[in-house]
Amino acid sequence: YFTRELTTKAEHYVSMEKEIRRALHQTELEVYYQPVINLAEEDIVGVEALVRWHHPERGLVSPAEFIPIAEESNLILELGEWVLRTACAEVARWNANDLHLAINVSSNQLRGGFDRHTVEDIIEQTQFPSERLVFEITESLLMEEKEEITQTLQEFRDLAIHLSIDDFGTGYSALSYLRRFPVNILKIDRSFVRDMETDPGNAQLVETIIGMANNLNLRVVAEGVESEVQARILREQGCDMVQGFYYGKPMPAKELRKLLSN
Repeated sequence: YFTRELTTKAEHYVSMEKEIRRALHQTELEVYYQPVINLAEEDIVGVEALVRWHHPERGLVSPAEFIPIAEESNLILELGEWVLRTACAEVARWNANDLHLAINVSSNQLRGGFDRHTVEDIIEQTQFPSERLVFEITESLLMEEKEEITQTLQEFRDLAIHLSIDDFGTGYSALSYLRRFPVNILKIDRSFVRDMETDPGNAQLVETIIGMANNLNLRVVAEGVESEVQARILREQGCDMVQGFYYGKPMPAKELRKLLSN
């Protein structure tokens, strides 16, 4: 049935799709970087690249608003390639030889043609070492069991790119997939980290994930760390790396370079 609400949503979708397409070609997008910290040394060992949109009229638009539309409209392929190319070029210019660079890769990107050849071209053009790249994927993507996706992930690993399961623990958590796919890193979801101080069950769950990952020779990143207490608990539990507001919010490249130089 026709409703004004449906019409408004449709008009908003069409309008946003056009504006995202324009933003991709008019330098309205910018890559922000959130530091990833080695807990043992408490130094920056990597960054996660996150896209931000500086709209000429609306200001900073939340990724939660435009990323889903980019996914639905297949603009995510062009957007994802732009983020990867931009981030690789910027981080390579910093001469930070030990920094790894984490990039989110969605199932729609992989189905849309984001493959080994695309990545190889970007690596060659930007001269960014493939062994310092980390592609973050979701548990649900592994559950799809699509042969072409499995093959693409293996081809990424053949390029020495690391694969990380993002938001681990919130999806299907089929542990058999940790052995069947070439995964290197588990990223514990922020919802578990947030309640560690007040919920012993969550703290125990995080410790269990870390122990399991260690037994499988996987590294662990805990996201959403916002306090010294959370960092201490994770350190005691043997977590490898963390990221969160306690160590640094997502920031423009210029701010991160200042942080790295301190």
